[in-house]
Amino acid sequence: MTSLTVANAVESLLNEGVTTPSEIADAIEGAEYDGVENAVILDPNRWYADDGNCELAYEDCDSGYEAAERYVDGGDWGELEHDVSVTAWRIGLDADGCEVKCDEETHSITVNAGAPGLKAQQACKPIDNHEGKYTTEYLAWDDEASSFVKWTNNGGTRGAHDRMDSDGKWRERYDMPEEISENEAFAWLCKYGYEPESAIERLAEVSDMREDDLIEAIGTTLEEAEEERDS
Repeated sequence: MTSLTVANAVESLLNEGVTTPSEIADAIEGAEYDGVENAVILDPNRWYADDGNCELAYEDCDSGYEAAERYVDGGDWGELEHDVSVTAWRIGLDADGCEVKCDEETHSITVNAGAPGLKAQQACKPIDNHEGKYTTEYLAWDDEASSFVKWTNNGGTRGAHDRMDSDGKWRERYDMPEEISENEAFAWLCKYGYEPESAIERLAEVSDMREDDLIEAIGTTLEEAEEERDS
């Protein structure tokens, strides 16, 4: 039996009167019986996967989840972080000798979870954020660049969605932080309600800059900033 191909082995068993899927599974080493489909799975480690666009087969898989992960691994899924729904299954032969899907399961696999923009944002020290209708703006300090940075993520008070592929699913957006000047960071905080003195204190607290150096870089005194704000 070991020198025969699987197909020849099944044919030989049928000639010997071993006819049911469960009997065939017992007779062939490594085969499995699926009681739900009443089918024999001749190659238990061969899984199939499909996201609705393309069906692929994978050898030496320990699970449907592994097949789903291998399906999305290395694929071109764009730059945004999102979930891909992948259905995985194995193939068995039923009592009529027809192929049937066995152990079918669906997994949600996150792609681009380590998107460059997300990693860059997480590496920054947050200063403050402002939630608008459709987006949320962030101000932060980037230690590596020794600079203030800002970025905008989708979201906001009205929960705006980036709808990709017309499936209506949430698509998070992770823009790369943009370096800005001390003056722009100061103006950002004042724009969203900070008193000039409080803005300087907050910028100095998070960054590696002294308050006096910040004021010099901004090119204004606190008195001038207050006068400009009140004008």
